[in-house]
Amino acid sequence: MKLPKSIARGRHGEFSPNELIIRINTNIKKSHIKETLLHEILHGIYWSYNIHDEDKEERIVTTIAVGLSQVFTDNPKISKYLEVNI
Repeated sequence: MKLPKSIARGRHGEFSPNELIIRINTNIKKSHIKETLLHEILHGIYWSYNIHDEDKEERIVTTIAVGLSQVFTDNPKISKYLEVNI
């Protein structure tokens, strides 16, 4: 299997807004896989909820909380894998 370019370049994962997919390199420690998955989920929320660098802290934090709740509600396997209970 050919690795995506970002993973082949040493990245642990990537979020593709064009494909709406997250890719994770599973050849790393399980703790790093979980951290990378959460990191890429946050990139997805940032993009999906149209957060901008100039947004105020409260909008960013509230939007991320809403986005994470939605991700964990819609994806119980991810919640279970990350050991998240909402």
